[in-house]
Amino acid sequence: MKNEQLGVDIRLGADDEFVVSDTGDLAGVDDIENVRQALILRLNTPKGDLWAHPEYGNGAYDILSEGMSDDFLARALDAIRECVNQEPRVRLIDITQEVYHEDRMVIYTLRYEILNDTRTDNLVFTIDVKRVMESV
Repeated sequence: MKNEQLGVDIRLGADDEFVVSDTGDLAGVDDIENVRQALILRLNTPKGDLWAHPEYGNGAYDILSEGMSDDFLARALDAIRECVNQEPRVRLIDITQEVYHEDRMVIYTLRYEILNDTRTDNLVFTIDVKRVMESV
């Protein structure tokens, strides 16, 4: 049964492109998939990129040029935690991280609870410093 309190949005594809339904209309996303899409968008948006919402996004992007020290890992984890906590429809339960120093990559697994719901969900988010720096 769908939870209408979780809202509806436009479904985005792999490259953040709008998904078109079989009828030619923009496809929608609702329920827990809407929350999941919102978290993915929030985590993949550098904090401050939206001029009308300067607090929206992930502050971890601000420190990507730093070395992958213990300080970097702690600050990135704090930034991701803050980013997820901005989403009012979820409560973050925990985050685990797998660090690959030689590849300058960290894989985070987030476990969260959907508010006003009995469900929990997992989301994997990767910081791939090499890929991000090459795209700049």
